[in-house]
Amino acid sequence: MEKNYDVSTFKKVKYNLLQFLPGRKGLYYQRKVRRANYHKTQAEFTAALEATRGQVAIDLGANVGEFSTRLAETASRVYAFEPDPVTADVLRKNVAGHANIEVIEAAISDQSGTSQIFRARDYSSNPEEWWQASSLIADSALVAGTEAAATVKTVSFVDFIRSLDTDIGVVKMDIEGSEIEVLDALFDSDILDRIGYVFCETHETELPHLAGRYRDLRARAKLIARPVVNLDWH
Repeated sequence: MEKNYDVSTFKKVKYNLLQFLPGRKGLYYQRKVRRANYHKTQAEFTAALEATRGQVAIDLGANVGEFSTRLAETASRVYAFEPDPVTADVLRKNVAGHANIEVIEAAISDQSGTSQIFRARDYSSNPEEWWQASSLIADSALVAGTEAAATVKTVSFVDFIRSLDTDIGVVKMDIEGSEIEVLDALFDSDILDRIGYVFCETHETELPHLAGRYRDLRARAKLIARPVVNLDWH
């Protein structure tokens, strides 16, 4: 579904200046900057799909399959990870007509095992609106104060890539705060050159106490030649 993130040039300049404010205000405007660049990022995503046509793709935090099905249009195979058991059931139904999509009911992580998953505080009132907010991070702003909804399997991203006998074209990552550990582990690994592109949403606004780690993550990403890393997804 197309997002309405069209903004004027004036607002883009404003957001770019205000993102350097300290604390939550700066984080708020960093999110504004990313949303202002939505169409640019989507164009880069489309170009990446074409450049890697016929290769494997991975959707981390697949939710109900909006981008899994888009990846499937050009990828030979799509591995779609979704940890929330309720959402995973919906995902399986939504992608049933795509023979090249494999749903993996697990959370991607920096290590394999199990973890608790937490749903948004307003989940019960409108699950369809809040499916995408389920997180392994208990103190994320959207889920803080809620009880664990389920215990889910976790899969080490680096180990999963190593288990595949092929290179990866595109990785889309929206994993609600777990991206710091996952990307740090990836950046420390010896498999970087097996991936073409990474498009990741970061969650500074939900985890403001980790703002410094997010800055470090962005600095690391800029130094990497392959894969091409875009941390401004959505």
